[in-house]
Amino acid sequence: MINLMINEIVKIVKKKSFIIMLCIITGWAFLTNFIYRSFDDLGEMIEETSFTESEDEDAEDDIYLKIENAVTKEKKQLEKKYDEEAWQSYYIDNYLDEYLRTIISHDLGYDEDEDAYESNKVIYEEILKGLEDDDWRHVVKTEIKHYETQVKSDPSFKIDLEGAKIRLDKDIIYGDDYQNANLERLIDSQTSLWNISLYYKADLDDDYKLDKETIDKMDEVNETDYHNHREQYLTNKYALEHNLDFDKMGSNYTVFTQFFSEYSLMIVIMIFIIAGSMMSNEYSTGTIKLLLVRPYTRMKILLSKYLTLILSILFTIGITMLIQLIVGSIILDIKSLSMPVTVYSPITDTLNTYSLVSYLGLSTMGILPAILILATLSFMFGTIFNSKSLAITVGFVAYFIGNIFSVFIESGKAWLKYIVSFNWDWTPYIFNLNPTLKGLTFNFSVLICLLWLGAMLVTAFVVFKHKDINNI
Repeated sequence: MINLMINEIVKIVKKKSFIIMLCIITGWAFLTNFIYRSFDDLGEMIEETSFTESEDEDAEDDIYLKIENAVTKEKKQLEKKYDEEAWQSYYIDNYLDEYLRTIISHDLGYDEDEDAYESNKVIYEEILKGLEDDDWRHVVKTEIKHYETQVKSDPSFKIDLEGAKIRLDKDIIYGDDYQNANLERLIDSQTSLWNISLYYKADLDDDYKLDKETIDKMDEVNETDYHNHREQYLTNKYALEHNLDFDKMGSNYTVFTQFFSEYSLMIVIMIFIIAGSMMSNEYSTGTIKLLLVRPYTRMKILLSKYLTLILSILFTIGITMLIQLIVGSIILDIKSLSMPVTVYSPITDTLNTYSLVSYLGLSTMGILPAILILATLSFMFGTIFNSKSLAITVGFVAYFIGNIFSVFIESGKAWLKYIVSFNWDWTPYIFNLNPTLKGLTFNFSVLICLLWLGAMLVTAFVVFKHKDINNI
């Protein structure tokens, strides 16, 4: 058996198609990494839009437009004092509106709240002093004093207060850097979770988490929305605590976290070529007769080929990862590979962390059933028929049909759970995520995969055992 497998491995390695596919995968790796690097080289191509003064004749009669126009004018005047890349410009553009609206509304006679006006006027002047003195810490300390006063009457200011304290503690200057982005997203997610808690009249714990009873009351849309905000909150909190940049697109780390999204097609092409040609080549070259005269049963011959196919799958995934490691280290970086991978579980409402190696290993285990079933299908057709092209084509058709079936998820049809493509991705079970279809369980998915796999293998072995090769 071992000798048969070794001989089969030698055959695979010597094939021109194998060498060509390795070259194609390498080329694909270079293309993929250059594309990822381009995100950083070109910068964030985001078209910034700002409120511009209205030319409408009725604008002067619109209170909101008059206030916003006045706010915009004031901000433009202030920004002229500073460089576009300065932290002051970023602060003026993103944080000054609240204070300016209150002050301008009062000055235009639309807001008669004298206490709010005087309070905001004092804060505004202190902020201007911090901007002029190039002292962002003074600005943050001024906001902290403001939030400490406001939180007494409005508990929602607790979020802004916490954010300002984190900024000061972590020494996060205002700007376009990743830590500032992490902090802003953290505050946004906290605000969203706060609003959800108000809607359901429930209390958030210190980690902005709702109790299970409240979550169970939510409909599917609101529950998904809650978990999305929880994921954003926990991820950005973790990134702030460990000073991590999860947003950097042009990194080797980012490509590896998206490894199977980027390389799955290349991997299955390689596997289909190997699986589809294992037996069909024996038929087309006539070597099957020489193989059968050796002291091995047909079952042993076919089993050795199938076991070699399994090893080939693991080898293909492994060599593709190695190619990405080498190419990614040359084009992108290698330092980022030390960062952990975070995965949020909506089932436990927690954020789990993995080393990149562990994450790739677990992801491989999750996607392996799908690749194995598709490879077995191609192997079965290559064994039953004498056509390599048919075996490879069938594999590709099954691969794309499996993806097409995903459009039926929303229908909720009971029969969908028996479709193997809804069961062959075990990633949700490994990372404790929601299953592909509601109601699916790990044991059921394993059973379905084994039934489909068993049916294909039994068919292949039975046909090969009784196959007449005299006319081949």
